[in-house]
Amino acid sequence: MTTRIGVLDTRTGALLRTLAAGYGSPLLVEDPRTGRLVAPSAEGRRVAVVDPRTGTVVRVIRLGARVLTALAPDPLGDLVYLGGGGLCDPRGQRCRGWVQALDTRTGALGPLHVLDDPSRPDAGRLAVDGGAGHLVLARGPDAGTAIEVVDAATGRRVGGGVVSFMTVGPRPVAIDAAAGRAVVALYRSAIPFHGPPGTGPLPSLAALAIVDTRAGRLVRTIPLGPGRPALALDARGGRVDVATYGPVRYDRVPEPNGRVVQRTAGAGALYVLDARDGTMVRTVSTGLATTAVAVDGVRGRVYVASAGPVTLPWGLVGQGMVTVVDARTGAILRRVRVDPHADRSGPRHARAAAARGDRGHVRCAGDDDLARVCTCP
Repeated sequence: MTTRIGVLDTRTGALLRTLAAGYGSPLLVEDPRTGRLVAPSAEGRRVAVVDPRTGTVVRVIRLGARVLTALAPDPLGDLVYLGGGGLCDPRGQRCRGWVQALDTRTGALGPLHVLDDPSRPDAGRLAVDGGAGHLVLARGPDAGTAIEVVDAATGRRVGGGVVSFMTVGPRPVAIDAAAGRAVVALYRSAIPFHGPPGTGPLPSLAALAIVDTRAGRLVRTIPLGPGRPALALDARGGRVDVATYGPVRYDRVPEPNGRVVQRTAGAGALYVLDARDGTMVRTVSTGLATTAVAVDGVRGRVYVASAGPVTLPWGLVGQGMVTVVDARTGAILRRVRVDPHADRSGPRHARAAAARGDRGHVRCAGDDDLARVCTCP
C-alpha cells in the first residue's frame, strides 16, 4: 500500500495536492514555528521534512536500524522530537527506547538519548513541555503503561515515574505548559466473555492521569466512563476534553465457530475537566461510538465525532454524527449528520476530527481515506 500526504482546502474540502508518496504515516506532525511537516515512512526507518506550501520534500533523514514510533513538536522552538525503538543487543533479546531532537530548518539531529527501562522497548507516545524543557512519555502496554517525565537535554528521568495497568489511547498525551501539567488518557480494554447472548465481560474503562511535568509526579487519576478515550486540550480555557466511546456488549452469533461480535450498547460521553487538578466540570452525552474530539479555542466550540451503530468485526455502521458543544456552558449547539461511505466499509468514518479555529470547519475522515469538510457554526 502506498501512503501519501494530502493537502485540503478547509473552506471547500477540495484536495489541492498530494505529496511525499511513502510518507503518509498517522504520526505526521507540523512544526508550528516553521510550518513544515515531519512525516515518517510506513516502516518508521526514514523521516521526511516536507514544505506543504510547495509540496516539496526538503530533506529525508535515515534512522538506520532504529524504528520511529512517536513524534512531538516543541511549541517554543524549531525542534520536533523523535522517539522510538529498535536499539537492541546483538542477539535482539534486550531492546531500548530512544528520543532525539530534529531541527526542521537544518535537518540536524541532536544527541541520541537512550531510555532507561529495557522492559519497554520503545518510546511509546510522546509530548513536549517546552517551558520546562521536559518530555512526557507514555510507554506500554506490555508491562503496564509507564508515564515518565524526561529531561529533553539529557534524556534522564525527572521524578520517579508512574506505572498504570491501563494502556494508552490514540494520541493520548496533551500538555498545558502554562500550568505545568500533562494530561494522559488511559484505557483498559474489555476481554470478550463467551457467555449467553447479551452478557459481557468486565466493561472497558477510560481514565485520566494528571502529571506534574516539572516535578515528574502524579497529581491524580480520574476514572471516567466505558470505552476508549480521545483527548483534546483547551489551553485558553484551562480545560481538558475527553470523549469516551461508550459501552459495548458481546453477543454470540449462530455461526459454525460461534463467533462473538461486539456491538455498541449506549452513547459515549464528553467529560470536561480542569487541566490543572482534574476537577470534573461537566459531562455531556454524545452519540454512539464516540471516536474523536477537537477544540476550537477561538470560537469556544468543542466538536465530538461519533461513528454511529457499529458491529465488529464486520464493521457495519449507521449514520455518524458531529456534536457541536459550547465550551463555556456545555450546551449542545448542533448535531451534524455524517453519512457513511456508499460501501459502508468502515466503522470510523467520523473518527478524525480537527477543528480550525479561524474558520469553524471540522474534517471528517473515513477508513477509505475519503476526507470531507463539515461546516459547523
